[in-house]
Amino acid sequence: MGRFFPLFVAFCMCLGARAQNTAGQYAPPKQLDSAKFLIGSWAGDANVSMEGKNGKGTAHTRTALVLSGRYLQFNIAFDVADMNLMPGMMMLTYKEEDRSFHSWWFDSTNADVIHSKGKFEGGKLILMSDAIDLGNSQKFFVRTSFSRISDKLKMLVELGDGAKFETAIACELGKEDK
Repeated sequence: MGRFFPLFVAFCMCLGARAQNTAGQYAPPKQLDSAKFLIGSWAGDANVSMEGKNGKGTAHTRTALVLSGRYLQFNIAFDVADMNLMPGMMMLTYKEEDRSFHSWWFDSTNADVIHSKGKFEGGKLILMSDAIDLGNSQKFFVRTSFSRISDKLKMLVELGDGAKFETAIACELGKEDK
């Protein structure tokens, strides 16, 4: 045992040094703190305009930190009469490499994932999607913004060609879990 003890100590020191060198890389991005106003359960009014239909209803969201605080997971469901709206989920994080927020939107309408990136502008988190190809040489974009005004969470989803946008969903939500 005596002659292997120095090797054992050296091995443990190497493991400790490796853990110290990688600890920072696994820490959640500090910039994500600015988006923590989304955390909680929210409910309120939703105005929806999609595919030629307009409707008023409600939206319910639940947002939480997940994956060791590296991501915010945003789940939303709508209840609007005469409209088949999809429940959806968004994952949001901050990437230091390009100094921007990145999100991935998933919903029940298809297997495609919408990737967006953005930043805070004037107190709003604004995310712009990558171009979405409609298959007929036309593309569109989804611009989503989140802001907190007093005790309300405002969410706006707009669709457009990149230059001109129209509101698809506008929500004003109050905190359910006060």
